[in-house]
Amino acid sequence: MTQHRSDDHVLLGIDLGTSHLKVRAYNAGGLALAGGSARVPMIKACPGRYEQDSEVWWSLLREILGNMEKERPGLLARAEVISVCGHSHGPTPYASERGALGPCITWLDQRGGDEVAWMLSSIGEDAFIAEGNMVVDTCYTAAKLLWIKNHQPEIYRQADVFLLPKDVLVYRLTDSYSTDFTDASVTDLFSSKTYGWSGMLVERCGLSLEKLPPVNKPWDVIGEVTANASRETGLRAGTPVIAGAADWACLYYGAGGVRPNIVVDLAGTVGGIMVTTSDDTDFPGMPSLILGLRNSIAGSMEASSVIYEWYTDEFGPCDTEDQGRSRFSLMDAEVEQVAPGSEGLLVLPHFAGARRPQKENSKGVIFGLSLSTKRPTIARAIMEGVSYESRRAVQRIVDAGIPVEKIRAIGGGAQSSVWRQIKADVIGKPYCELNHDEIGAFGAAILGGYAIGMFSTLEDPIDRFVQTKHETNPQKEHRDLYNALFEAYCHLSDLVEASNLYDEVDDAMDSSFCVTSELAKK
Repeated sequence: MTQHRSDDHVLLGIDLGTSHLKVRAYNAGGLALAGGSARVPMIKACPGRYEQDSEVWWSLLREILGNMEKERPGLLARAEVISVCGHSHGPTPYASERGALGPCITWLDQRGGDEVAWMLSSIGEDAFIAEGNMVVDTCYTAAKLLWIKNHQPEIYRQADVFLLPKDVLVYRLTDSYSTDFTDASVTDLFSSKTYGWSGMLVERCGLSLEKLPPVNKPWDVIGEVTANASRETGLRAGTPVIAGAADWACLYYGAGGVRPNIVVDLAGTVGGIMVTTSDDTDFPGMPSLILGLRNSIAGSMEASSVIYEWYTDEFGPCDTEDQGRSRFSLMDAEVEQVAPGSEGLLVLPHFAGARRPQKENSKGVIFGLSLSTKRPTIARAIMEGVSYESRRAVQRIVDAGIPVEKIRAIGGGAQSSVWRQIKADVIGKPYCELNHDEIGAFGAAILGGYAIGMFSTLEDPIDRFVQTKHETNPQKEHRDLYNALFEAYCHLSDLVEASNLYDEVDDAMDSSFCVTSELAKK
């Protein structure tokens, strides 16, 4: 394959994240040429239900592309390939002649608890694990499809296919149904032997294989921008579109996860510590974009930097034109004045629940409040709580005998110098900020370049383009304090987890709460 260097070669990467849609155009040297982003709204019918409208995704994409074209006229016509990544697990029911039949039930949605219980009792978790799947959980696609079949049978019957988020955008661009093996691998319906659907699991779940899209390699070209999509977006008709990959796969790839023992903190809306391992390592994980490697999740958080975003939105300083600074930088400045340890305040960051084997209905906890507690103290405690949970994940990697030299950080949380220092201090490892700000879109774009022969291997452009922008080292003077508070955090987390408190709260809040919420909106 021939490698190109000219700026005339444009790679377009689209990252449909849980909270933001991001688009970036790169040249063949990995430099960003233009881009844009927009916040993706969440439909919250009641606690535990989180949906998104796929029509909004398409509308936002059109808007961002239009703005990019205004900024750089002719840029979209020069795009040689389009690659999309997106948040996993959430199915959108689609019919060829009618489009979306309902909203996307996102990965955050927890309404499939009864379906998970049925899967565990009737099929057994071992059957899913043996096929190379994650644990059975409401987060994953199988439970959501079963919920739709059980509670919305007409939608299930009428749907021709259920598309994952990135696959909706790929379909809108090409009129082709598809998915890829990274997204399929976290549905609880995957076979790691064939890198496709497990017919056995699909059948035992009582689902229809015909309603699942074909599973492709992420770099497979599955179609071209249609004339209609070209009119709506400004993209050149005929531009190749690849299958793309799950956002976590592109994030990890774009962060440099192209060989074993690379540890990455996904410090975005959702949080997670991931490490690359070889296929023969006894550590659970999902397929990497690099064949022969796995992206192993040592620990995940359903909510990470989004907790700080929520707190700053609701209780933080407002933007002011005089200071010319965002509310996040103003909040960070206040947090810097709070001493490490946050006056003993501990935050359990389960603001969007948790994944099994933790209790799925976990709740966020702020422990240790007093009448002297100030707003910035809580903000710092949120940063520290997420950091303690990250340290638990890093410890699992170390306990498995995998060396951890440093941690590469990506996502919104990695952009805060205050938070980077807290994570370095709490975890006790150098914490590195990378030289690309939108790693998901970057990883997707480079994947697209490989798909059309611009790069000879997947590893080569990442090795050349990804560098450490800033390395934050642990401060020795805070080691003893954070070691002690980490032990207290683990003790508190385990005590609450082992109790029935979460269940008691849920039992007290019966289904009438949802009805009341709906009536209040009318």
